[in-house]
Amino acid sequence: MPAQEHDPAGLLHLAALTSVPPSRTLLVGDSAIDWRTARSAGAGACLLRSGFGFQGIPLTELTEGEFVVDTMACLLTRL
Repeated sequence: MPAQEHDPAGLLHLAALTSVPPSRTLLVGDSAIDWRTARSAGAGACLLRSGFGFQGIPLTELTEGEFVVDTMACLLTRL
């Protein structure tokens, strides 16, 4: 069976390896797939506005723990 395009297995694996619960994890990405992956894993999402897939992200659906930054440097001000 093929993996879903937003399969959280990789993110969940990394969280387990570092003993950090997904709820305390932040996925930094630039596409709707990244956003859905974070949601599927129960993680937060930081979405980079200048990324190649940003136009496909439904910004009106972002919830607590999901936010947009213009540059990676802006991410540091959010942490």
